[in-house]
Amino acid sequence: MWKFLTFRLLVGSFVAAYLPYSILASHPGPAPILLNALTVTGVFLMSVGAYVFLRCVWDFAAGSQGNDPTILVAHGTYKFVRNPMYAGLVLALVGESLLFESWRLLGFAAGVWFASHLLVILYEERALAKKFGTAYEQYCKEVPRWIPRVHRLAS
Repeated sequence: MWKFLTFRLLVGSFVAAYLPYSILASHPGPAPILLNALTVTGVFLMSVGAYVFLRCVWDFAAGSQGNDPTILVAHGTYKFVRNPMYAGLVLALVGESLLFESWRLLGFAAGVWFASHLLVILYEERALAKKFGTAYEQYCKEVPRWIPRVHRLAS
């Protein structure tokens, strides 16, 4: 469990903190961050994204599932979206792009979404369908891939 937690937290920090910092540092923009609707929205999205990411890492690791789950994880954040780890990272990156008013960071967020969708999620879904069969198919019917259904949030 600790290896899983450490690895996920390091990857999340690299993607959501170090790489955006590097992008901003290599293309400096206006230094002051003004308090306006864009920056408040950015901070809100960053906070929600970070919470979702950290919570889903915990939800996954708490059951000692690690990198090779033996049961289908469909509780916690996983009952709202099938890929909360990636959704949380992308949400935090979009928030950062708003906070710093950076088109480069928004492009980076889109790239992270696109790459995680094509390179990781589609592969994982095929593997999970083979491993868990009809249980995973039913889970896919009930839980959206990226954007939670509003009626699920109310229940």
